[in-house]
Amino acid sequence: MVVEASTGGALHASRARCDTDPSFTVAKLANPAGGCAPSGYDRFGPPSADDRTGHLCLVPNLVVGHCYRLGVAVGMWNLVDCTGAGPATIRVTQRLDTDDARACAAGDQLPARSYPAPPRTYCLGLAT
Repeated sequence: MVVEASTGGALHASRARCDTDPSFTVAKLANPAGGCAPSGYDRFGPPSADDRTGHLCLVPNLVVGHCYRLGVAVGMWNLVDCTGAGPATIRVTQRLDTDDARACAAGDQLPARSYPAPPRTYCLGLAT
């Protein structure tokens, strides 16, 4: 699925092909209190997301070698050109099918992002 802003500015989710870059996998629905326990999932809560989107616990689908800039809404990933990228831009150096940030190489420049289910870890570096 992809998460995009409507003309009114609210974020809403829609189905997308699995090879859409970037996109998200819906891991589960938030609990009645609005949480995504265990922590670690991306989530767009009110007021920035519509009601349906605000209940989704998400895992991003990112591509190794691609660069992304974190968007204005926390958790938004915007695909960008790696050359001349700014300080808020990261490069995915490795994607692992495990929930273990320690599995990334010691030389990675940024902390890894890991997700419990589906198990996934992104090793991250600077976009330089």
